[in-house]
Amino acid sequence: MGNNPTPPRRFTLQREARELEIVPTVSAGLLQSLADQDPYIQQQKENEAGGQISGEEFEAAVDSHVQHALHQQAHHFHERTRAVMEERESMLEEHLVKKLDQFNSRFSDKTVSDVQCQHLASDLQRCYIANPGRSLDCSPLVKAFVDCSSAAHTDYLTHVNATPPPNN
Repeated sequence: MGNNPTPPRRFTLQREARELEIVPTVSAGLLQSLADQDPYIQQQKENEAGGQISGEEFEAAVDSHVQHALHQQAHHFHERTRAVMEERESMLEEHLVKKLDQFNSRFSDKTVSDVQCQHLASDLQRCYIANPGRSLDCSPLVKAFVDCSSAAHTDYLTHVNATPPPNN
């Protein structure tokens, strides 16, 4: 072991804001550890030791090999991240569609054409037109319309409260 401390081994990925490209950074210790395990690099070391390639050629071959491996890893990471994001988007869309269907089934079963008091509203409007300046003459129709709309509102709230909320 001796006095030589093991260099730190680090691999970090950095991404610039709003960019999809990820830039890998590798410590010298990690490069050395990976180089010791890579058969291609071991072959290049043997070629260098045997005098078949120069030290510069060895370094260039190792650098090229490492850069290629890092590029492949970054590409794999990018593809995996994209796949996960697409899956999450799909799940979110399915969840939102489900929630919208639940909302619609609970609250939108009544439409404007289902208004119970529409005939009273028409009668009241005709009364106001027939009696300009004498709106008190229409007070019995106003009372009937208010009673009808109040009952319709109560019926609607009873229906909504009787509909069980969704499980989620």
